[in-house]
Amino acid sequence: MNFNVIIQVLNDTSLSDKDKIEKICNILQVYSAQPGNILNCYRVLSTLKLELLVLSKDADNSSRMIIRRIITAVSTELDIIKYQIGHPELMQKNEMPQFKRKHWTASIPGLVEIIYLIKNSVDNGNVEIKELADWFEYIFQVKLDNIYKIIEQIANRKKDSKTKFLDEQKLNFVKFLEDFSTRNPARYRK
Repeated sequence: MNFNVIIQVLNDTSLSDKDKIEKICNILQVYSAQPGNILNCYRVLSTLKLELLVLSKDADNSSRMIIRRIITAVSTELDIIKYQIGHPELMQKNEMPQFKRKHWTASIPGLVEIIYLIKNSVDNGNVEIKELADWFEYIFQVKLDNIYKIIEQIANRKKDSKTKFLDEQKLNFVKFLEDFSTRNPARYRK
């Protein structure tokens, strides 16, 4: 992987920000999927992540946002490689599960509630909210323009509705568990 290829895409004025991100994500996915030395791939992507972090320090706000999303994509590829390394039996069988991103279809404030809910469970809470938000944006293909403004709106809700989305999801999960235990648990194992 050549860092200059990433720089060329970032500097390509004919591409929109979305197109730049998609093109770089495709480059990363193709590179990561090549057969060969998985440890070298991990090393190269780790170095690329560090180079992007350094590059983002001097970038303008628009470029910094794009670079941050690319860093999130690199982190995802690194996580997949770690999974492959931790499960060599899957690599031998060439049965690595395919990870397909899905679209977030519930409310944006609901997603923000989830992000804050899990914050303390990720790296013992040693993760920035914005980093988690970037990860969720990438995985669920959703835009969280100003997560701190959204949390401010949630904080200003009436006391009994501050965790509206989480409360609804808790009720849905309890209903699922009741259905699971009283009906046919085997039908949920698909």
